[in-house]
Amino acid sequence: MVLLALGRDHQLESRTSGAASATRPPTPARNSFLLSLLTFGEGWHNNHHFYQASVRQGHHWWQIDCSWYILVVMSWFGLVWDLKPVPEHVLRTPRPRS
Repeated sequence: MVLLALGRDHQLESRTSGAASATRPPTPARNSFLLSLLTFGEGWHNNHHFYQASVRQGHHWWQIDCSWYILVVMSWFGLVWDLKPVPEHVLRTPRPRS
C-alpha cells in the first residue's frame, strides 16, 4: 500500500512541487491528506523530500502522521531513541504549495 501511494505521489502527479535549491532539483512528490491517513503518515511525501533528516513527515500540527505518533510512544518505553523532529527554521521556510 505504501509503495503504491509513493509511486502515485511521484508518477501520477505531473505538477512539480517540493524543495528546489541550487544543489537539489524540485521533486514531483506531493502531499496528500487522504494517502497520509491510509499509510500512517507516508502521504506527506513532499515534506520528506523537503527535509529528509526528520523521522516526522507531518511537519505541522494539522498533518496527521500516525507513524510519528507511534514512534514517540515507543520512545517513552525506550524501544526507539534519537527521534529527530523537524527544526523550527525548516517549518518557517516557505515552500511551493502542492
